[in-house]
Amino acid sequence: MVYKLVSRQDDHGTFVPVAKAAKNKASVGGLKRALRRRDAHGTAQAEVVGIGISPADDGNDRPLTQQFVTDGVLVPGWTGPEAVVRAAERHQQSLAELPGAVRRLQRGEPVIPTEYEEAAP
Repeated sequence: MVYKLVSRQDDHGTFVPVAKAAKNKASVGGLKRALRRRDAHGTAQAEVVGIGISPADDGNDRPLTQQFVTDGVLVPGWTGPEAVVRAAERHQQSLAELPGAVRRLQRGEPVIPTEYEEAAP
């Protein structure tokens, strides 16, 4: 199980976005939601990241994140052997969505583009 800290509560109870500080890598703090945009045949076309919003689903998109904990309680089915089986199945489904060009890429080339959508100011 992996989690990412996206905000913290300050002394006044207000949630403040946090961002990872990494050399040579930009990061934007705050809540993000991501989905995989797929075409009519189910082939991945883009990863869409909503910053502070949920990206619009065009009908056959797939969320890229899964909620494992709700109100501090683990969601059943996401630990132990059952979780390993689910993760392996998800991995196979994710690979099957990628375009055929994935096998011809050079190191560092993206398989599909990443698009960003932000909430209106």
